[in-house]
Amino acid sequence: MDAERIATGFSSPLYVCAPPGDTSRLFVAEQHGLIKIINLPSRTVNSTPFLDISFEVGQGQGTGIRGMT
Repeated sequence: MDAERIATGFSSPLYVCAPPGDTSRLFVAEQHGLIKIINLPSRTVNSTPFLDISFEVGQGQGTGIRGMT
């Protein structure tokens, strides 16, 4: 297995997933309440977060987004 960096600019990324059948995007959940989208063909991160609930989650250890469904 090899690992390849496809995007940068994340702060405490904890979870990555793709919508079923969608091979062009990855959703990255950051601990502090942001979900960002990586556009795989261009290897860029959308400038606007898919979801921003940073004002709703705590900033301490053990808090924040831990996954997505």
